[in-house]
Amino acid sequence: MGIILILGVVGDGPAWDDWRHALNQAFLIFPIHALGDGFLELCKNYMVALVFRRYDIESYKHPLASDLLVRHFTALFLVGVAALIINVLIECHFLRRLWQRVERLLDCTYRRELDKLGQLKLVNIQSIFKSCVATGEAVRAENLWLAYRRGYYAVRNVYFSVQRGECFGLLGKNGAGKSTIFKLLTGQLQPDVGQIYFEQPGISYCPQSNPLDPLLTTTECIRFYGRLRGIRDLDPFLDRVLDTYELRPYKDVQVRNLSGGNRRKLTVAVTCCGCTPTVLMDEPTSDMDPVTRDMVYATIEQLLLARRAVVLTSHSVSEIEHLCQRVAVLRAGQVIASDSPQRLKSEHGGYYSVTCFCGPAQQAILSRSLSQRLPGARDLQHYAHSLRFLVRIRSPGSLGDAPLLSELFAILRDVCVNVARFSLSRCRFETVFERILDSSESNGSNGVHKDQQQQDARKDLPSKSPAVGGTLETGYIHCGYEETRT
Repeated sequence: MGIILILGVVGDGPAWDDWRHALNQAFLIFPIHALGDGFLELCKNYMVALVFRRYDIESYKHPLASDLLVRHFTALFLVGVAALIINVLIECHFLRRLWQRVERLLDCTYRRELDKLGQLKLVNIQSIFKSCVATGEAVRAENLWLAYRRGYYAVRNVYFSVQRGECFGLLGKNGAGKSTIFKLLTGQLQPDVGQIYFEQPGISYCPQSNPLDPLLTTTECIRFYGRLRGIRDLDPFLDRVLDTYELRPYKDVQVRNLSGGNRRKLTVAVTCCGCTPTVLMDEPTSDMDPVTRDMVYATIEQLLLARRAVVLTSHSVSEIEHLCQRVAVLRAGQVIASDSPQRLKSEHGGYYSVTCFCGPAQQAILSRSLSQRLPGARDLQHYAHSLRFLVRIRSPGSLGDAPLLSELFAILRDVCVNVARFSLSRCRFETVFERILDSSESNGSNGVHKDQQQQDARKDLPSKSPAVGGTLETGYIHCGYEETRT
């Protein structure tokens, strides 16, 4: 618009008029220019008619009954239709599929990789439907693959299913593929290979970021999502949500003015409202205090009692252990272990952490004694005032070389003669999670990224602990850190 006005003021002659007219016609594809130029034509029409009226000459053109704004209306209509078609193509993923086909034709490496994936046997949708209905599954993911160019995979060979009334947890380090799987489940991304089945249409999704309109108040958000979910009695529902999540003092506050914790509470509240059969929650308790976390835990338990399936991710391993009936551990986009927390503990756990409080000289003597009396001791770590290691314990009646808990106490009483005191603690689920990842790295689980070899090479580096990990024979001591007691 500014360029055309400058040409109209500065330019003098037919050539300048031709340039101004051509640019004006070309810029009509931009809706803001078509609208602005239309208003300009209306002003010019009025001013010219006002001047000529003094000489009794009627030159006014009606905006709708003349050709004054035909070009502008036509441009706005065509651009609107084109934008609508493009929006439909994007929402239905037609453009993405077309782009993938072009990429496959241009990138031979990428095409060969996807051809290999295409040779995998996929389960027919009708058979999935019948089996899911028979087994009571609310969600099933079959053989999910999502490949990037040059052989990089974000998700590889992922299978899992979630029963009605079950909470299924996804655990993994940063970049393991948890959020990518959520994008596949919500339709933001389409898998290159595989199928995702939902027993009933309609899901609720609580993303990591804030999805709420910052200009709406707390009350308006709850009412808006309540109407979307088909809740008829909104007033009782509104009061229940405000009281449950302690949001009543902020009911008239805009979302942008809420604190991070209250904004997160509101997101969880609108996610769980309604009767959607499947609820996806991506780290719902981030930025929450312990009291509010208990509210979210109670909400998830209510969802399970209502026979709604919940898929949950969190960086809190204890939270996953507390809420989930089954857990899948992800590493580099691949499920390396999937079972209930109790079975994962029994399979990868069964360890006790032993801490012997003594000085460096006693630690060297103790490490030599342990190599003879407890050959199964592992992950030896020397601190300035303590020695820590892990010992696997077998249950009574089971076979194996691991000692019983009573035998471990007897051995420790014998070898810890010059030790001030020692303590035993059962391995937590966090330790089990770390051991699953470590065992996967040591077994070389066909890393899905090309730089995975560099990550595997890091296992030869010293431990993240202040103490340097050693063996029972060497017993290296790192005295750079001191352990203090309170």
